[in-house]
Amino acid sequence: MSILNQTYTEIEVIVIDDGSTDCSYTICKSFQNIDARIKVFHQENQGIHGARNTGIKLALGEYILFVDDDDYIDEKYIEYLYSCIIKNDADLVIAGCKYVNDDGVEISVSIPNSAELSDLLENHLLGYP
Repeated sequence: MSILNQTYTEIEVIVIDDGSTDCSYTICKSFQNIDARIKVFHQENQGIHGARNTGIKLALGEYILFVDDDDYIDEKYIEYLYSCIIKNDADLVIAGCKYVNDDGVEISVSIPNSAELSDLLENHLLGYP
């Protein structure tokens, strides 16, 4: 879990088990017992927006970062994003992503352009209650 290895450690990790049918909930609860920053919640399947909205409601922090179960983030990722917020007095930071294979070899890089960011803000981010 790359999120637990961040150089910026003052984080709250909210895990929403959105109706999984495997052992995910049990595994996540075991992590919660090891690391006090982790909070695990279960809900009936509501899809990604439902899970994220639940996480937003439960979050105590000032900033929110969404990390999906199949994501890997660099150990300095949160430190870097937070420094961008502080340095630029920003309310929002949007980063691109790098797609890598199981061996860590880069497949492609995705950096949103201004039209994609505009669509994201108008149709997705502002749609979260």
